[in-house]
Amino acid sequence: MSRISAVGAAALVPAGVAGLVAGADGRAAGQQSHRLDGAASVLRTLFARRTITHMLEAKTYVRADEYGVLRIGDTRVSLDSVVYAFRQGHAPEGIRQQYSTLSLEEIYGAVAFYLANREEVDRYLQSQQQAWDQFRQQAEQQPHPVVERLRALQAASWSEKR
Repeated sequence: MSRISAVGAAALVPAGVAGLVAGADGRAAGQQSHRLDGAASVLRTLFARRTITHMLEAKTYVRADEYGVLRIGDTRVSLDSVVYAFRQGHAPEGIRQQYSTLSLEEIYGAVAFYLANREEVDRYLQSQQQAWDQFRQQAEQQPHPVVERLRALQAASWSEKR
């Protein structure tokens, strides 16, 4: 039996069962078993290393979108939303109920990101709040024509009710 076919057979035959298989070339089952057990052991070691390597690869739960807003996973949910909920005492499971597009893993990942980078995230949240305050001020000083029209309609509606 060639080396490739022994490895292929080892992949198909669980360890311990390999000893029951007689070789196609007429060798005794014990000789064939030794080669298959060795190949299976090598495959198990390679699989374990690949699994460990895969597990140790860093997962990214937070990303910056094209505007610099921190988002969770591939969703549009902002890190801000999850951090504020977490700060208010909500458990990740409760946050999951509020944001059904997020997995529990993503929520725990976002919370871990926040806890590991608390100072930086707090500065980011402050800058986001300042940006929203500026935007709100501009909107109040120079309201969009649609907003002005809606306000006029609302005022007319209130005066009719009186």
